[in-house]
Amino acid sequence: MNKKMVILFILFIFLMLYFIKDPVISLLFKNDFNLEEQICNNEEDYINLKKEYDELLEYKSVMSENIISKVIIHDPLEFFSIVTIVKGKEEMVNVGDLVINEKGLIGIVSKVNSHTSLVQLLPNKDTKIAVHIGEVDGLLESDNGQLIIKNITRDDDIKIGSLITTSNYSLLETGLLVGNVKEIHETNHGLSYEIIVEPSVDFNNLNYVTIRKNGIYE
Repeated sequence: MNKKMVILFILFIFLMLYFIKDPVISLLFKNDFNLEEQICNNEEDYINLKKEYDELLEYKSVMSENIISKVIIHDPLEFFSIVTIVKGKEEMVNVGDLVINEKGLIGIVSKVNSHTSLVQLLPNKDTKIAVHIGEVDGLLESDNGQLIIKNITRDDDIKIGSLITTSNYSLLETGLLVGNVKEIHETNHGLSYEIIVEPSVDFNNLNYVTIRKNGIYE
């Protein structure tokens, strides 16, 4: 066997080893038709990733002047109270900035580090935000993670499903969607109402958020 044949033989061996090592090529080389099944098993992951990507594109198209960030941590001790995002001082995020998504108001930046920030979500126990329910003013609070509005007088015309937005009495941008009226309960022997709020945001499913500057803090 001459030198040229030896070299060709060695190259052939290396190619065979490569085919066997590479999972996709190996499947094709062996005529293994389980490849389709493996692709189908990954379809759900692909759909979830595409959904996140589409959400990010939507944010960029309608809120290009704001800062977009991914949520990386839900505080395990305060799951519905605090999250961590991957933008901070170096990305011009400040305490008091608003955090929103396409559904409405999520919370407010409460602490800023170099490249991460903590966001106080609406269900946080310290939440106190002035809101509008139609033409009625109220104060949004959190009671054990449930959003409520107390001390609404009986004369106020409020209905189930009415939208709730931030008001100009709050140190926040006016008109941000908070949720809608889920339940109305009488309090103080029927003299006033307590409103249970259905949040517009799904706090169980926070992926990408937008940080919007809050001028009151600048």
